Amino acid sequence: MNRIEINDELWHRINVGGEIPELTGNFQILDGCKRLLNADLNFPFILTHRGSNHQLQFFNCQFINIVIIEHTGEWQGVERFVDFIECLMPGLEINGNNVSLNVNLLNCQLSGHVGVSGDIKSLRLVNGKASQQHKIELSIHNKSNAIDSTIEIDNFPLSRLEIFDSMKVALLVQQSDVDVIEFKHAPSASINLGTSRIGSVLLSGFRGDIRCIQCRIDEMACIGFSYAQQDQTLVSYRFEAVQLGRLEMYNLLRLAQLYFGDGCQIGILAFGNMHVTHVSINNSSINWLLVPTKLMEFELFELSGGPGRLLQINYLSFLDGYFEQTKGVSVKPKIVLDNLGLYSIDFASFHNNSLIYVANVEFRERKLLDLTKDYGAVSTDFRQLCLDNGIMVQTPSFDFPMLRVYNSDLGKINFLSCDFGEMMMVFHASKITEIFLSGTEMPMKIEGAFAERQIGYAQLKKVYESRGDSVKSHEYLARELEAHMQSLQRANFFKRKRTWHEFFNYLTLWLNRESNNFNTSWGLAFYCLVGAGATLFMCHNFSLGYELAEYPYTLQQLHNFEEIASLFPEFLLPIHKADYISEAVDMPVTHWSRFWDFLGRVVNGFLLYQLIQAFRKYGKK
Repeated sequence: MNRIEINDELWHRINVGGEIPELTGNFQILDGCKRLLNADLNFPFILTHRGSNHQLQFFNCQFINIVIIEHTGEWQGVERFVDFIECLMPGLEINGNNVSLNVNLLNCQLSGHVGVSGDIKSLRLVNGKASQQHKIELSIHNKSNAIDSTIEIDNFPLSRLEIFDSMKVALLVQQSDVDVIEFKHAPSASINLGTSRIGSVLLSGFRGDIRCIQCRIDEMACIGFSYAQQDQTLVSYRFEAVQLGRLEMYNLLRLAQLYFGDGCQIGILAFGNMHVTHVSINNSSINWLLVPTKLMEFELFELSGGPGRLLQINYLSFLDGYFEQTKGVSVKPKIVLDNLGLYSIDFASFHNNSLIYVANVEFRERKLLDLTKDYGAVSTDFRQLCLDNGIMVQTPSFDFPMLRVYNSDLGKINFLSCDFGEMMMVFHASKITEIFLSGTEMPMKIEGAFAERQIGYAQLKKVYESRGDSVKSHEYLARELEAHMQSLQRANFFKRKRTWHEFFNYLTLWLNRESNNFNTSWGLAFYCLVGAGATLFMCHNFSLGYELAEYPYTLQQLHNFEEIASLFPEFLLPIHKADYISEAVDMPVTHWSRFWDFLGRVVNGFLLYQLIQAFRKYGKK
């Protein structure tokens, strides 16, 4: 293969005279020619640098074939710079261990692939001119740990950015449109994403710091990294003002901090199989936050809003696991929820034996996020990870706001100044009697099987009793009894289990509900007393011989009505004389009048007792 040497004379002919030689082979830039301008280089171009020049610059050059920079053994030592400025290039390949090489592409238009195989000091792609239909790909492969490398993408459109099997890589992406970013087996790297639109990010075998500020990311997955046992350096992930459709993080070890700052909008945020010292999510909006505690180890998990501003989470899920003191850690791990706006919160197979503080949490209507995609479910890989660990992940329902407690023991959670009153509780086979409430409103309605609802109301009643709130506990007592009554009704009339014992229990509860709403409403008891008493009084009088007068009424008829009505209050007393009405109106006692009088004594006595019981609801202990 011929090698054409571009010397000073040939460079002068190209640059000054505008002569375009017909070159058909490879060429080599000599020491004296370090700047090539305005050239149409229509030949395979291979740059193998020799000599003492520290910088080579190409201005407004058109490379018809791919540009190749190869290692010759002399790129080491003093830093070397190769700049392509406003060039048209089909692609760029950098091969070899070029540990002192810095390559810059400024205002260039590329239509192909940019690849690095080996070492490089830095690679900068700035202000690219690739069209939307011709986005380029950038790949970094097989880099050793000889040097720290920097890859900078600034206002440069990429269809795909791949970093494989690379060590000590710092990636900086700013104001760029990137469809896919993928890290694989990059155990000592860092990522800084700023003000960019990114389709998806996949980090696999990645260990390093992450910082995202004012980015729009459709989907992101962080799946595991490995590290040398002797390397005890902890890394951190930091996200600020980002828009993320879905972020899944699992199989991560030795993470110092996971931080989500102000202004983040995240569709789905899911964790699994990770060890992180401190998780902090502040002043953001999240559609679904999934925390499977069985797969996590942390010392502090903090969800908090700022002064006067709530952290909005539409659906917060704490899933399977025993949340208790981590082995080898002297202080129990903590979950802190402070200044939150929640649409729904879910505890499923969650057993708490640690420290959880919930303060200033209130119900908020579901907030629709400004995301490019609406991710309604976790990925198949994450769901399979949970299934492998015996965790069933259910896509949340937003039909109604709810506080869901399913097969869980909430332990000693402190709820301070919280408002769940507008939520509906979904309760099943759980224990909540040890929670502490202060200034907190719990749901007044529980959904589920009748027996589960009864247990749920009973436990809420006990919680309020333990803090001395007899008023609220009495309301839950009424709902507990109503749930028990409904369970008996279903057994009696739907499942055909009509035992006498169940029937009389149901009848007792029904009468208590209809007469004074389980000792909570004296007004209802008074209404029932007057209504039932008046009906029986009329039946008694009809049995004595009275009849309804026809309109228009005469004065005598009105006088008779006033006389008989004046006897009604005494009829309500169970201890009235048996024949006091017949004596007053001078009418004989009949068999039916005795029956209605006896029935009135029983019914009115019961309703008077119910009225007294309802009046005493605040005085009973």
